[in-house]
Amino acid sequence: DPAATSREPDPPSTGSPCLLDCSAGGQCTLEGGVHRCQCPLGRTGQTCDTETEVRSPRFSGQGWLAFPALRAAYKHVQLQLEFRPESWDGILFLTGERDDLAGDFMVLFLYQGFVEFRFDCGSGVGVVRSEDNVLLNQWNKLTLYRHRW
Repeated sequence: DPAATSREPDPPSTGSPCLLDCSAGGQCTLEGGVHRCQCPLGRTGQTCDTETEVRSPRFSGQGWLAFPALRAAYKHVQLQLEFRPESWDGILFLTGERDDLAGDFMVLFLYQGFVEFRFDCGSGVGVVRSEDNVLLNQWNKLTLYRHRW
Protein backbone atom coordinates (compact mmCIF):
# COMPACT_ATOMS: atom_id res chain seq x y z
CA ASP A 1 0.00 0.00 0.00
CA PRO A 2 1.60 3.29 -0.99
CA ALA A 3 1.54 6.08 1.57
CA ALA A 4 0.59 8.68 -1.04
CA THR A 5 -0.61 8.92 -4.63
CA SER A 6 -0.47 11.71 -7.15
CA ARG A 7 -2.32 12.61 -10.33
CA GLU A 8 -1.93 15.29 -12.94
CA PRO A 9 -4.54 15.71 -15.69
CA ASP A 10 -3.94 13.95 -18.99
CA PRO A 11 -2.74 16.31 -21.73
CA PRO A 12 -4.88 16.76 -24.83
CA SER A 13 -4.51 13.91 -27.32
CA THR A 14 -3.20 14.70 -30.79
CA GLY A 15 -4.33 11.39 -32.23
CA SER A 16 -0.73 10.32 -32.99
CA PRO A 17 0.74 7.27 -31.24
CA CYS A 18 3.35 7.94 -28.62
CA LEU A 19 6.68 6.23 -29.24
CA LEU A 20 8.10 5.84 -25.73
CA ASP A 21 7.69 2.66 -23.67
CA CYS A 22 7.07 4.15 -20.22
CA SER A 23 7.65 1.80 -17.29
CA ALA A 24 6.17 1.61 -13.77
CA GLY A 25 2.75 2.85 -14.84
CA GLY A 26 4.01 5.96 -16.64
CA GLN A 27 1.92 7.33 -19.49
CA CYS A 28 3.41 8.38 -22.80
CA THR A 29 2.26 11.78 -24.03
CA LEU A 30 2.82 13.60 -27.28
CA GLU A 31 2.75 17.36 -27.03
CA GLY A 32 4.12 19.78 -29.59
CA GLY A 33 5.70 16.88 -31.47
CA VAL A 34 7.70 15.81 -28.39
CA HIS A 35 7.21 12.37 -26.81
CA ARG A 36 7.46 12.29 -23.00
CA CYS A 37 6.65 9.90 -20.19
CA GLN A 38 4.40 11.29 -17.49
CA CYS A 39 5.72 9.38 -14.48
CA PRO A 40 3.77 8.39 -11.35
CA LEU A 41 4.74 9.60 -7.90
CA GLY A 42 8.16 8.28 -6.89
CA ARG A 43 9.41 7.62 -10.44
CA THR A 44 11.49 9.76 -12.79
CA GLY A 45 13.66 9.50 -15.90
CA GLN A 46 12.95 9.47 -19.64
CA THR A 47 10.91 6.26 -19.31
CA CYS A 48 10.08 6.39 -15.55
CA ASP A 49 12.72 3.75 -14.84
CA THR A 50 14.37 5.54 -11.89
CA GLU A 51 12.99 5.60 -8.34
CA THR A 52 13.07 8.96 -6.58
CA GLU A 53 12.01 10.35 -3.21
CA VAL A 54 9.46 13.13 -3.44
CA ARG A 55 10.24 15.94 -1.02
CA SER A 56 8.50 18.95 -2.57
CA PRO A 57 5.70 17.99 -4.96
CA ARG A 58 4.65 20.65 -7.48
CA PHE A 59 1.32 20.87 -9.24
CA SER A 60 0.27 22.74 -12.36
CA GLY A 61 -3.36 23.45 -11.59
CA GLN A 62 -5.42 20.25 -11.58
CA GLY A 63 -3.04 17.82 -9.84
CA TRP A 64 -3.40 16.38 -6.37
CA LEU A 65 -1.65 14.36 -3.73
CA ALA A 66 -3.63 11.91 -1.59
CA PHE A 67 -2.80 10.36 1.76
CA PRO A 68 -4.80 7.75 3.66
CA ALA A 69 -8.00 9.20 5.12
CA LEU A 70 -7.92 10.77 8.56
CA ARG A 71 -9.93 8.73 11.02
CA ALA A 72 -11.35 10.15 14.26
CA ALA A 73 -9.69 13.48 13.50
CA TYR A 74 -12.66 15.67 14.30
CA LYS A 75 -12.03 16.11 18.02
CA HIS A 76 -8.34 16.95 17.92
CA VAL A 77 -6.26 17.90 14.89
CA GLN A 78 -2.75 19.23 14.63
CA LEU A 79 -1.51 19.91 11.12
CA GLN A 80 1.83 21.43 10.18
CA LEU A 81 2.90 22.05 6.62
CA GLU A 82 5.23 24.13 4.53
CA PHE A 83 4.06 25.29 1.13
CA ARG A 84 5.35 27.55 -1.63
CA PRO A 85 2.37 28.99 -3.50
CA GLU A 86 2.61 30.28 -7.04
CA SER A 87 -0.99 31.51 -6.99
CA TRP A 88 -3.21 33.36 -4.51
CA ASP A 89 -5.87 30.63 -4.69
CA GLY A 90 -5.76 26.85 -4.23
CA ILE A 91 -6.59 23.92 -1.96
CA LEU A 92 -3.86 22.88 0.49
CA PHE A 93 -5.70 20.14 2.40
CA LEU A 94 -9.12 18.53 2.16
CA THR A 95 -10.70 15.64 4.02
CA GLY A 96 -14.27 14.54 4.40
CA GLU A 97 -16.40 12.00 6.16
CA ARG A 98 -17.37 10.55 2.77
CA ASP A 99 -15.73 10.53 -0.64
CA ASP A 100 -18.47 12.80 -2.05
CA LEU A 101 -17.71 15.30 0.77
CA ALA A 102 -21.23 15.06 2.18
CA GLY A 103 -21.26 15.22 5.97
CA ASP A 104 -18.36 16.36 8.13
CA PHE A 105 -15.35 17.92 6.42
CA MET A 106 -12.19 19.98 6.91
CA VAL A 107 -10.60 22.08 4.17
CA LEU A 108 -7.55 24.34 4.29
CA PHE A 109 -7.13 26.57 1.26
CA LEU A 110 -5.79 29.84 -0.12
CA TYR A 111 -8.34 32.45 -1.12
CA GLN A 112 -7.18 35.81 -2.46
CA GLY A 113 -3.83 35.26 -0.74
CA PHE A 114 -5.19 34.43 2.71
CA VAL A 115 -5.17 31.01 4.36
CA GLU A 116 -8.67 29.88 5.25
CA PHE A 117 -9.73 26.83 7.28
CA ARG A 118 -13.35 25.65 7.07
CA PHE A 119 -14.73 22.70 8.95
CA ASP A 120 -18.02 21.11 9.88
CA CYS A 121 -17.91 18.46 12.58
CA GLY A 122 -21.66 18.19 13.04
CA SER A 123 -22.69 21.55 14.48
CA GLY A 124 -22.36 23.86 11.47
CA VAL A 125 -19.53 25.32 9.43
CA GLY A 126 -16.69 27.06 11.28
CA VAL A 127 -14.34 29.44 9.48
CA VAL A 128 -10.89 30.70 10.49
CA ARG A 129 -8.95 33.08 8.23
CA SER A 130 -5.35 34.29 8.50
CA GLU A 131 -4.70 37.94 9.26
CA ASP A 132 -1.84 38.18 6.75
CA ASN A 133 -1.42 37.17 3.14
CA VAL A 134 0.88 34.30 2.24
CA LEU A 135 4.13 35.09 0.46
CA LEU A 136 4.03 34.06 -3.19
CA ASN A 137 6.98 32.02 -4.51
CA GLN A 138 8.41 31.75 -1.00
CA TRP A 139 8.15 29.02 1.61
CA ASN A 140 5.35 29.61 4.11
CA LYS A 141 5.02 27.56 7.29
CA LEU A 142 1.62 26.90 8.80
CA THR A 143 0.60 25.17 12.01
CA LEU A 144 -3.07 24.50 12.60
CA TYR A 145 -4.64 23.21 15.80
CA ARG A 146 -8.23 22.27 16.44
CA HIS A 147 -9.10 21.00 19.89
CA ARG A 148 -12.64 20.28 20.96
CA TRP A 149 -13.26 21.61 24.45
